[in-house]
Amino acid sequence: MRSRLANRWVLAPFALMGLSVTMASITVVTAINARGMTAEPGYDVKAADWNAHRAQIATNERLRWSVTPSLDADPSDRSSARLRLDLRDKHGWPLDAATVQVEAFPVARADRRATFTLAPIGDGGYHAPLPFRHPGRWEFRVRVERGDEVYTDVFERTLQWHRPESDA
Repeated sequence: MRSRLANRWVLAPFALMGLSVTMASITVVTAINARGMTAEPGYDVKAADWNAHRAQIATNERLRWSVTPSLDADPSDRSSARLRLDLRDKHGWPLDAATVQVEAFPVARADRRATFTLAPIGDGGYHAPLPFRHPGRWEFRVRVERGDEVYTDVFERTLQWHRPESDA
């Protein structure tokens, strides 16, 4: 019995090799099949152009515009959502005559990104339907252009999709 216990360390290299092969296999399978695990588009450009990013933050601070988001059911299709943004300047006046673009994506499925332009509805309001449905946490990146001024904002919301109510 004593000789068996003395030789147990002979199995350690085999156990380590087995663990190494198992971890490598898990890594390869996860890398091939992982959905939503994507790199930020243009992350290398953003990192290299840090000064432009800081300049945009300074512009946002100078402009002090506000973006108030709301997500509602689309009146024409209760099973889909509509994004509405209310834009105000630093004095609280509505921002009209602006171009508003949004990049939206579910955080869990970051590979499903959509960029769309919101339509003006008056009094500083802009809206657009969300291009696809996915429940959970969403990130919205807003870019507002008005003349030569550009304002950016980022916000997150949790979306829950409900079945449409029956008319019966």
